[in-house]
Amino acid sequence: MHPTRHGLWLIAAAAIFHCVAATAGTPPDAAHRELNDAIQAMGGVKVLRHIQRVHLVAHGYRNMLEQSERPEGPWIPDFSHVDQQVDFARHEVRTTVTGGQWTPPVETFVSNGVAVSVMQPESEHPRTRPGRRTTVRQAGLRMALGPERVLLTALAASDLHAEPVTHLQHVPQKVLAFTWHKAPVRLFLNAYTALPTAVEITRPHPCNIFWNLWGDVTTRIYYSFWSLEAGGLRYPMQWDVWRIGQHASTRFIDKLALNPPPSNKSPTITEAERKAFQRQGTIDQLPLRGKAKTIAPGMVLLPGPWNTTLVAQSDGIVVLEAPISAGYSHKVIEEAKRLFPDRPIKAVVTTSSSWPHVGGLREYVAERIPLYALDWNVPLVRQMLDAPHKMRPDALAQHPQSPHLHAVSTRTVIGSGANRIVLYPARSDEGERMMFAYFPNHKLLYASDMVQPMPKGGLAFPEYLYEVAHVVAREGLEVDRVFAMHTPHPLPWKTIRHAIAKATTPASP
Repeated sequence: MHPTRHGLWLIAAAAIFHCVAATAGTPPDAAHRELNDAIQAMGGVKVLRHIQRVHLVAHGYRNMLEQSERPEGPWIPDFSHVDQQVDFARHEVRTTVTGGQWTPPVETFVSNGVAVSVMQPESEHPRTRPGRRTTVRQAGLRMALGPERVLLTALAASDLHAEPVTHLQHVPQKVLAFTWHKAPVRLFLNAYTALPTAVEITRPHPCNIFWNLWGDVTTRIYYSFWSLEAGGLRYPMQWDVWRIGQHASTRFIDKLALNPPPSNKSPTITEAERKAFQRQGTIDQLPLRGKAKTIAPGMVLLPGPWNTTLVAQSDGIVVLEAPISAGYSHKVIEEAKRLFPDRPIKAVVTTSSSWPHVGGLREYVAERIPLYALDWNVPLVRQMLDAPHKMRPDALAQHPQSPHLHAVSTRTVIGSGANRIVLYPARSDEGERMMFAYFPNHKLLYASDMVQPMPKGGLAFPEYLYEVAHVVAREGLEVDRVFAMHTPHPLPWKTIRHAIAKATTPASP
C-alpha cells in the first residue's frame, strides 16, 4: 500500500506523577541501589528534579512499518525535523514537525490530557482540529519515560524490583522492573556505566489504527550518544524506538535547552475542542460508513476508509478483506447476517500484507471462519493471530481458536455459480504481497490496493496500473470492470488502459 498519513512518534505530553525524593529513607534493596547508581550517573537527583522545562530541536525519521511493501523491511522512511517544548510543571508539550515527505507540517499541543493539532501551522490559514487520544497516550510515555524523568518514575513506583542481568547490544544490563499506569515497564541499565540503555513498556493501543491490531505491544526506546550538559546533567542525544521487534523511528537532537523561559506560543484549547476530543472512541468502535452498494447481483460493497465486499454464493458468503479491527469485523459480520440472513459466512479473503487488509482477521478466526491469504503473507497473518491480547482481550483471546488458513500459492477457486471467485497471486514488483480476485461471470476484477483514485480525479501510481494490466494479460483474463479497496465503485477497464497510455506518452520537447 502506498504511503498515506499516519502518525508520528513521541509527539507530546500529559499528566504525570508526583515523584518522591531519593533520600536515605529509600529501601536499601538491590533495585534501589542500582537505581540510585543510575541517578548519580546522570547527574544526581537534584539535577533531575530541577528540570522543569526542556526545549529540543531534532532531526530524524520514522520507518513506515504500516505502509511499506514488505512487513520485514526494508521500510519506507519519512524524514522530518522536530521542535519540541516540554513543560513538566504545566503538564504541557508543544511539538512542531516539518519536512516530512509523506506527512504535512503539523503542530501538536497537549495540555492536561487533551490534545489539539494545528495543520500547516506556518501557513496563512492554519487549521486547528482535535488531536487524537493516541497522541495523549504517547504524551504520557514522553513525560514519564523520557530521559529527564524515567529514573524518577522508577523511584516513585511502589513495586520496583530487580530482574536477572541480561544483554543488550552485547553489553550486560542490570534490569529494573515496575508498573506505570497498569503497564509493565523494564529499565535496562548499563552494568559498567549505570546509564540507562533502554526503557521498555508493554501495553495495548486501542486508539491507534495500526497498533491496535497487535494487542499488547512492547515498545523499547534506546537512549544513546550521551552528552554532558550545563549543571552536570548527562543527556542522551539519540533516541531509537523499536516496536514488535522492528525499528520504528530514530531521533537525533541537534539543540537542547534546559529550563528555558515558558513558551507563550502554545494554542489555547477551547471548550468545543475539548468536548470534540473527549467524544473520540477506540478503533473497535468505528462504525460502518456509507450506504451498501450492489456492484453485481449478489455482490455488495460496504464503503469506508477501507472497503469490504460481501459475495453471496449458494452455500454462503465470502467476505473480501478484513480491515481496521476485530470490532469493525464484528460489525461487518452483523451486516452480512442482515443482508443475507439465510446464508452463513463461509470464508474471508485478505489480499495483501498491508495492515488495512488484515486488521480484523482475528474476529473471523474467533467465529471459526476459514481464511484465504497469499502464501507469502501467511507468516505475518500467523504472527498477528498469535499476538498477545491479555491486557485488552478480544473475542479470540477470550475464546482461542486455531485458524483454518488456506495459503494461496497459485490460481485458487472459491465456490461455484455466478459469483465464483478465482484468486490469482499478483507476483509483480509493487504487488509482490498482493493477490487479485476475479469474477469470471461478471468480467469483474478486484485489484487489491493496485487501483487508487486521486482526490481531484484520475488514478495514482501508474506503475500499479501497469502491473495490474500485466497480470490480466498473463492470466488471460477478460475484464470489463475493475475495483479495489480504495475505489468507491467499479471502474471501466478502459479507464486503466487510458491512464497507462497517458503515463507512458513521451513528454513534448
